[in-house]
Amino acid sequence: MGKQMNTALKRLHDIQKNNLLGGGQEHIERQHRRSKLTARERIACLVDPDSFKELGSCVNTTGARIDG
Repeated sequence: MGKQMNTALKRLHDIQKNNLLGGGQEHIERQHRRSKLTARERIACLVDPDSFKELGSCVNTTGARIDG
């Protein structure tokens, strides 16, 4: 692959890795202190291993409404 594609794929993987933290490590720890699981942990309890593929893991919120 070309240099530009490798750079784009690295950026994608970095974004996906960061998004696994959800609201960040502090948020995860706060959930655990409250004896709660994160959304991803709850999903992992419900489905068979490797049977769930998260879609839209690179989607972020917008600062403005998109519906006008």
